[in-house]
Amino acid sequence: MRKSRSIAAVASMFVLTGAALWAPQSDAQTLRFSTHVNEQDFRYQAWLEYKKLVEKGTQGRVKVDIFPSSTLHPFAKAIDALNGGVADIGTLAGAAIDDRMPCTQLTHFMPAYISTPKIYELHDAYNALMKDEFDKLALEILFSFDFGYDQEWFFRKPVKSLDQLDGTIVRSVGAITTHMIDAFGGKPVFIAPAETYQAAERGVVDGLNMGVATVTSWKMWEVMPYMIRSKMHYANIIYAAPKKKIASLSPADQKVVRTAGAEMLKWAQPRYEAWIQQQIGEAVMKYNVNIRNLTKAEIQKVVDKARVGWMPKIEKACGPAKTRQLLDLFQRYGG
Repeated sequence: MRKSRSIAAVASMFVLTGAALWAPQSDAQTLRFSTHVNEQDFRYQAWLEYKKLVEKGTQGRVKVDIFPSSTLHPFAKAIDALNGGVADIGTLAGAAIDDRMPCTQLTHFMPAYISTPKIYELHDAYNALMKDEFDKLALEILFSFDFGYDQEWFFRKPVKSLDQLDGTIVRSVGAITTHMIDAFGGKPVFIAPAETYQAAERGVVDGLNMGVATVTSWKMWEVMPYMIRSKMHYANIIYAAPKKKIASLSPADQKVVRTAGAEMLKWAQPRYEAWIQQQIGEAVMKYNVNIRNLTKAEIQKVVDKARVGWMPKIEKACGPAKTRQLLDLFQRYGG
């Protein structure tokens, strides 16, 4: 009897050991990716590609959960959400960058006529200049996402000129946009992305400063059918992560998380640009959208007007040396 019990005990031990060896591993780490775009926006497809690259590259040791439409936290609270452990990858742009990052706040989105084919070289150089501000908040830039950046101006009715808005109420995305709208004679108002369609439909705003991708995904062509394509913006939408979260991964997985962004951008660039052009074409056909393209001289005029009163703020926030570096950078990649 004792012998049979011993054999049974040993057999049970092997069964349990085998079960432990073959049981699914539950120690995979998860990166909560917070984004303001919704599932209809092409950029969401890019995030799915990033997710695929990370999970494949880490062999499932790192998972990526995507939270669209600012569902994980309010858009403007990205820094606090990252520092507080609510999100692990977050969008830093517009109102989401506050005066804890003064130089980035004033320059990641600003009036500048940029040559878009090399926009990512410019972003890399720009991000290197801003690294010290991210370091102070223990954040790491993973990648930026802009191709031939599509941030433009949309109106309910035609306007005489972009720099003559004559009291038109225009939705702003941040401090520099507010400054530009003021400089052009308009009245700026901040409205969260998820609330913009209702505001436009009800006539709360007469114009928008927004990307084609967002206008399309939020179906706003029908309420803002007059577009001015100014190409006057340097716009760097930065996706960052807490350094402590990245450091919690193995060195091999850290490398994958960092390099997957660049791989995703190569995949996304031609698809995104084609998608943007398709949306504009379909908007013209479906909603009879009227598009006005500014000439190079007109672009320079509105850029110069927008910069009046803004450059002293940049120099105060960034310091004279970094301001010169930034201006040299924008000139080197100028349109």
